[in-house]
Amino acid sequence: MDILYSRAKINLFLHIVGRNKKNYHNIQSVMSFINLHDEIIISDSDSLKIDFQYNEKIIFPIIDQSNNSIIKIINNFSNLINKKITLDIKVKKNIPTGGGLGGGSTNAATILRYLQNKYKCQLPKKTELSLALKIGYDTIPCLYNRTLIAESVGDQISTCELDEELQNSHILIIYPQIISLSSSSYELFKNENINFSPQITIPQIITYDFLKRQHNDLNSSLIKQFPETNELIELINKLNIQQNIITRMSGSGSTFFVLSKNKNQIESIKYEINTRFPDYFTGIYNFIA
Repeated sequence: MDILYSRAKINLFLHIVGRNKKNYHNIQSVMSFINLHDEIIISDSDSLKIDFQYNEKIIFPIIDQSNNSIIKIINNFSNLINKKITLDIKVKKNIPTGGGLGGGSTNAATILRYLQNKYKCQLPKKTELSLALKIGYDTIPCLYNRTLIAESVGDQISTCELDEELQNSHILIIYPQIISLSSSSYELFKNENINFSPQITIPQIITYDFLKRQHNDLNSSLIKQFPETNELIELINKLNIQQNIITRMSGSGSTFFVLSKNKNQIESIKYEINTRFPDYFTGIYNFIA
């Protein structure tokens, strides 16, 4: 039996800087991974079986047993190596679906890394990225499982580091129990004819000062789709002004995060969020090394 931990990603910022010839959005983003994870338990079996269990504090859509990111990556890998995959897979879901934390993408990336090890078939990098892309653009950075810069449509990856202050910070995750589809957010952004952000030079060492000056261009798309999030956004923006913290939405939402060097400060903010929004899912996490 093997136990895997499929880590959640957060976009520390997300700028939309244009569109390519295929009309896909070009982005600039720094992504990192935190110790919020899905647990994947794998055993040998005589057939392929996948069972999902759900964190009771989070509202999840029921995942289709025959059509999900894990079964897709397994089928694509199986076809590539021409070998039938027979495994019993149990997935304990703790990463919200449709929250901008890459739950399905990081599951697929984790399984793809595992399959290459199990079947002693290390794919060429180009082939590995091609398989990941069949699941979605977010699966590509999830293969790296470390802080990185994502550009172009999210498939142009380069590495970077968080400075020590950031690396040791605490992250409050706030999921308002809203399933936000990235396709809808990007489509709304396009239809609203919102101006693109200028391209920036992203440093190799990410600091608080640099991060403070960034933003998430899909914030307004979330509010337009889900006006009920405006109250939460107003609250965390107020906290951002009053205190030395960073507040932002991850990816296309609907999860927001609060980043602080002070654990007591984060716990105090969590208490305030839980009091105002008792049905929301919150948790305090840290960056993984």
